[in-house]
Order: sequence, then C-alpha cells, then structure tokens
Amino acid sequence: MPHIFTENEHDLFFADGYVQAQDRLWQMVLFRALSEGRLAELFGDVAVPGAKVYGMEIGTVAIDKRQRVMGLKYMGELGEVLLVEKQPEIYAQLQAYCDGINAFIKQQHGRLPVEFQVLYHEPEPFRVADVISLSRFESSMLTANLDMELLRYGFIKRFGEEMAWKLLPLHAGVGPPWSRRNC
Repeated sequence: MPHIFTENEHDLFFADGYVQAQDRLWQMVLFRALSEGRLAELFGDVAVPGAKVYGMEIGTVAIDKRQRVMGLKYMGELGEVLLVEKQPEIYAQLQAYCDGINAFIKQQHGRLPVEFQVLYHEPEPFRVADVISLSRFESSMLTANLDMELLRYGFIKRFGEEMAWKLLPLHAGVGPPWSRRNC
C-alpha cells in the first residue's frame, strides 16, 4: 500500500498520478481507449458475429462508434479548455496528476507491463482532457440504470413498494428479467 507524504499540493497530485500509473497503467489506458471510442486501436476489429446486448453489437468497432456518438472525448477536450479559463487551480492539479502518470511511463524505457508488450502498444502521454473524459465515462457507467430507478420510484409512489418490486424486479446478469425463471 503506497503512502504519499508531500510538502505541497503539486507534489501530492504528481505522486498520486505516478503511483496510480505504477499500479494501474493498463487499466487507465484501456479505459481511456474505451471512453474515447478507440478500442479498435488496441485490439483491432474484434467482434462476436450476430451477438447483441440490449440491441448493441458486441465488438470493438461497434463500441467505438457508440462512444464516439456519446462524445466523451469532446467533453474532455472542452472541459480542459474551460478549466484553464475558469478554474486554473483545478487544471493545475489535474496537470500535475497527468505529469505523474507520464513520468512513470517515461521511466519504463520499454519495460511496460505485459499487456503493452503483447499488443505492441506504447501508451500516449496522458492529458487533462483524458482525465475529464474518463470521469465522464465513469459517471455514465454509474448512472446507466437511472431511467429504471426513476421508473421504479414512480411505480412505488403510484402502486406501493410491494407492487413496484413485482412489476420491476431486480435481475442478475445480462438479459431481460423475464427470461430468468427465478424472477
């Protein structure tokens, strides 16, 4: 478990970026590619023919298209510009964090984790825009069921809690709940 002790805020964010890259660089690069619609750059055009989840094809190019339509990369770039203008202190913190990530990458001298070696991939430097687009991606994942929660809330108000849970039960796994025998 890393412990970080610093004299100032810049060093804190720099060290945090460095330590996170040290422990999670592959995950950070993978999620950046996912949020920006760039999975096919890492893996090529990989798909499960004919397979769909909630109507969306399963494959790198299909996921990339969806993510590009969502525009998270654009939101990150716009967010970076706005931070520079409106909240330079937060921009400086995020830049120090990115500088820490990039310092770790530079120090590897071709000794990156095995995932990078297998894919022959050299990660691009991290930018503040990347951190913002990643945060938007995480937010979208954490609120993916918002419409169902709002619907369930409306049912509870209208029909009561017991009936609402019968009408909109929780289900495990991928797929509609009515395809499961235990619902």
